[in-house]
Amino acid sequence: MTHLDVARYNKGVSKYRKGDICWINNLEFRNSIIRCKGRPVLILSVKNGIARCRRCTSQTSTFRDRRVIEDLFETGLLKTTYVDMEVVEYPVDRMGKVIGHLSKNDCARLCD
Repeated sequence: MTHLDVARYNKGVSKYRKGDICWINNLEFRNSIIRCKGRPVLILSVKNGIARCRRCTSQTSTFRDRRVIEDLFETGLLKTTYVDMEVVEYPVDRMGKVIGHLSKNDCARLCD
């Protein structure tokens, strides 16, 4: 699991913006209808109550395109974190609080 410095960014932000890292609840496991996993996601955009996101993980992969967040501490992360480059969409009402925000450098590499 990715370890996050929640106290630094947990300020009750109500609007999500590009480059925010927030916690999403009840993610589906791959190839399953069971909803029980929560994880951090990187927000790409929000429109009409749907957030376009990329999943964050602490695991590398040999077959998935994952890129590392370089400015960990500026972002509010405490452990090496990778962003899965696959874009997924989730309803905004499943989003938790904002727990970090990417640096300008990381945002340019990972959000476009």
